[in-house]
Amino acid sequence: GMFLTLLYALFTPAMLKSLHVRPELHAQASSYIYIRGAIAWAALFQSTALSVLLATKDAWTPLRILAIAAALNVCGDYLLCVAPFRLGCAGASAATAGATLVSSFLLMQTLRRKKLLVTPVIPNFFRTAFTSGKQKWLELLT
Repeated sequence: GMFLTLLYALFTPAMLKSLHVRPELHAQASSYIYIRGAIAWAALFQSTALSVLLATKDAWTPLRILAIAAALNVCGDYLLCVAPFRLGCAGASAATAGATLVSSFLLMQTLRRKKLLVTPVIPNFFRTAFTSGKQKWLELLT
């Protein structure tokens, strides 16, 4: 997810050029891609969490959470695109990003409540490398 976010951040102009987007649309298209790209990690988490819940034969919880997200997206679109803010493409992507973040949070809470959320473990290699590196610096300084 973070890799995708980085790709969107770095390569949006190249993507727009390769898609032959008209120059007068670049500003709006860029704002949409940058905002949506910033939360690509949340969209991937949302997709994975939905799959986990569906694999456990729970279709109702994801349905309710996505209904909440859809309602938030519609309200956000109205507030940010139509009235009062009129932000255009940036408003549409911000509304969608907000709804995605809320649904990802709700899905994470559901997975945690059902004890289906895996806690990542930092490999010993990184802890050892950091500790030995710190000791070497202390030896050099003394």
